[in-house]
Amino acid sequence: MVGGMTACSSSPSTGPIGPTAPPTCALPTCLHLSSTLTSYRLAEVNGITPAMSLAGTGTVLIDDNASPFPATATSPVVLYVRITAIYGPATLTYVPGFRLVLSSPPLAAVILAELKNGKFVPVGKAGTVKGNTVTFPAIAMKPPLTLPDAGNYDLQIYSTALNVAVACNQSVDICHDGSTIKPGKAVFTAIGDTATLTPSEGGAASFTLLSDTCNKTDDPSAGGNWATISPGPGSSATAFTVTAKNAGKNGNESHCSAIVTDASGQQVTIDIGVTLSSVGIGK
Repeated sequence: MVGGMTACSSSPSTGPIGPTAPPTCALPTCLHLSSTLTSYRLAEVNGITPAMSLAGTGTVLIDDNASPFPATATSPVVLYVRITAIYGPATLTYVPGFRLVLSSPPLAAVILAELKNGKFVPVGKAGTVKGNTVTFPAIAMKPPLTLPDAGNYDLQIYSTALNVAVACNQSVDICHDGSTIKPGKAVFTAIGDTATLTPSEGGAASFTLLSDTCNKTDDPSAGGNWATISPGPGSSATAFTVTAKNAGKNGNESHCSAIVTDASGQQVTIDIGVTLSSVGIGK
């Protein structure tokens, strides 16, 4: 056993799944892939006890402690894993699943990402957190990924929170930033006033307006046409503009909300109010 995984045998020869490797192979660990999903325990890294589930054909090296990390790595990285094909091509039929036991519960979402065209791109949803354990299910690759001999497949798991900066473009209005923990806010005191929503998250390049209840075009069940958001629901962008359109009855506040999301499913709610008085949301 090497690093909790089965080591390979003595001299290169042909086996039922692929060629075998020397018994003395050390970390990064040598592994014969199985056609069915199999879980393997990796070497402990920085107080993290990881296990990985994967399937495919061929023989690979698993390095869960590559150093230094690639320049494209996202910070703070929880775990970096490189899978390298050896003794010929190897085929992966799943994005590997992971189970990580951390030294303490994470304070933000934990994301799995794969390296594509020089950038780490989130895969699937954020990990499921239970206490100090984080899990990611394996995801079927369609089509499977074939690595040439010595080809690499890079994965990283990092912890990050989605934040949305809310900037009022008129000084008399009230804006507060939002996060996955606390909703943001924009309170407009005049029709036509605007605010800019700017999401940020390590490793993410664009974000999506998941939904809003601010006008009947975006949501037919909305109570009125209180505000517009551009670009609208389903659109991806680096920033979104909110424009006040109507206050409530007798100039009192109207109220609606918008939800911004990232590729991993994290969400931030922004509460939006339009009033012709000094009364705003939360006052």
